[in-house]
Amino acid sequence: MAGARFSLWLRLGVLLMALSVAAALGIASSRSGPSVQASDYLYNALLIIRQNSIDSGRVDWDTVYDHAFDLSRTARSTADTYPAIDYAVAALGDWHSRFVPPGR
Repeated sequence: MAGARFSLWLRLGVLLMALSVAAALGIASSRSGPSVQASDYLYNALLIIRQNSIDSGRVDWDTVYDHAFDLSRTARSTADTYPAIDYAVAALGDWHSRFVPPGR
């Protein structure tokens, strides 16, 4: 009985150590969706576009936000959000707004 209990605790200990190592290496991450950094960056970009566009009142912003965040659902960096920002600017439907990513 005591041997079986020790064996169970030993297996649990080994499992916890393996999970800790895997988590530290990013293997066991169950997080899905954009990183906090990417999500914040996209949110702020959309807010700036919405607040500063002349044609903002003609845009269905709920749809733009939903689609932009859907495009960035796996974004890990700010650069990963550029297609979503480009989409939001295009949704304005004007000929003078455009998104130029940093470094271009």
